[in-house]
Amino acid sequence: MLKKNKQKILKNKLNTNILLKYELKNLILKSVIQNQNLNNKYRLFNLFLIKKKFKKNKKICLISGHNRSINNQLNMSRHNINYLSKLGLLQNFKIKSW
Repeated sequence: MLKKNKQKILKNKLNTNILLKYELKNLILKSVIQNQNLNNKYRLFNLFLIKKKFKKNKKICLISGHNRSINNQLNMSRHNINYLSKLGLLQNFKIKSW
């Protein structure tokens, strides 16, 4: 099971690197779309290019590899945050229910 989690994490890192590579290109296309001085056909064509290539970058837990309910600041799932805070490994975290 641990191997699958490591594979998920490595796959997510690869996808983030690919998305960062195309981030500048998407920024340029967005600026062309918002430019009112250009021809409408040209702007619509660029809008089509952005819609076609759009991918969402999923957040993934660094410990377990889960991709749901990830905290933005810690990059961990809520289950792992709860478990580590019960053990006292996370500073300044308090659990309301034991």
